[in-house]
Amino acid sequence: RRSLSKRPPREASSASSTLNMNELEETRKKISVLDAEMARIFVERMRLVEDVAEYKKQKGLPITDPVREAAVLERNIRLVDDPVLKVYYTPFIKGMMGYSSAYQERLLEGMKIAYCGVPGAFAYIAARKLYPTARLVSFQDFESAYDAWIESFDGKVKALVLIGATREKIASCARAHGFENLFLCDSFEEAFEKSVSLAEKGDAVLLSPACASWGMFRNYEERGKVFKDLVMALPGRKDGKAGISF
Repeated sequence: RRSLSKRPPREASSASSTLNMNELEETRKKISVLDAEMARIFVERMRLVEDVAEYKKQKGLPITDPVREAAVLERNIRLVDDPVLKVYYTPFIKGMMGYSSAYQERLLEGMKIAYCGVPGAFAYIAARKLYPTARLVSFQDFESAYDAWIESFDGKVKALVLIGATREKIASCARAHGFENLFLCDSFEEAFEKSVSLAEKGDAVLLSPACASWGMFRNYEERGKVFKDLVMALPGRKDGKAGISF
């Protein structure tokens, strides 16, 4: 592991004040060189952030990922051994991650999220929380929202695995738009297994509730927990599960 170690204190200089001033100028020159290198690295990092933003746009993923961000922060802090400098390095890394998120938000301003209801409704609140910079589009009924949703696929959706009371309505709407790769399942577990069987390396299996899961779960929190438990129970999940994201 490469780390930034604590430097031993410099011995007091017995040189004249002129020599000390020269040393100061040399140190400032070195800092300027490092500043230029940091600027280059910053631009390179933000170019990679652009790729991350594009992937999230294609997969319909939210900008922030608190679990990953916490892991990245912890990993980077360990690179600094000096306990004093670590205090200053921590907010530096947090700031860099914040700039990354802000840049992604700017790049994804064109994202549109359809919801059924009026501003202030639960669907609106949930959509705003997940996609704070997206343009939320209100629809009077689920059918209209489904139309807009399926029209936005644009080759980015591989298959729909449908469950619940409205699965037939969604399937009918998808077929009307020429989308035929549909799978209707009778349970959440069956739908999950089908999704995993269809997924290949580089794909994302996305839990994308299109409406309330009538009678299947107590609430949306339980639905999310069941999905998470199924993901964590997958054989080989810890070593990447063939590069599939959930």
